[in-house]
Amino acid sequence: MIRKALLFSFFLILLPQVVFADEEVAIVLFVTGKVQYFQAGKTEALKKNVILTKAAKVETGEGKADLQLGANSVIRLAPFTKIEISELFSDSSKNTSKVTLISGKLFANVQKSNKKEELEVNSASYTAGVRGTQFVVSEEKTRAPKNEDSDIPDGVF
Repeated sequence: MIRKALLFSFFLILLPQVVFADEEVAIVLFVTGKVQYFQAGKTEALKKNVILTKAAKVETGEGKADLQLGANSVIRLAPFTKIEISELFSDSSKNTSKVTLISGKLFANVQKSNKKEELEVNSASYTAGVRGTQFVVSEEKTRAPKNEDSDIPDGVF
């Protein structure tokens, strides 16, 4: 009987951690100019302290944005950049963030920490995996995947 009571108590202690586990998020640290995001079926202007989840898309116009992905990773999106947050994962031993760069340029800063911090940037032409460093990546429009605006010529209309 005591054994069953201990097992039941152990189950009750662990149940809230499993049921109410928080989803990892990205947080907007800084925004200037025109920047918008698409999340949960709606598009809105991006502002400081907005919380972004997995599958969120961010597009900068004539603006910039800084996003914190995990505890020690910050990315800065240059003007006219499109990204999608592909994965946000964290457990007791590591933080993993994956971003798809559709077009434009981003600067990433990943700080070293006791916890393994991984940032992966994917695009149509490469994949960059980083731990504890800074780097800049860009994706040209001509190499970007086709989308609904692909056949619109550049210029002022």
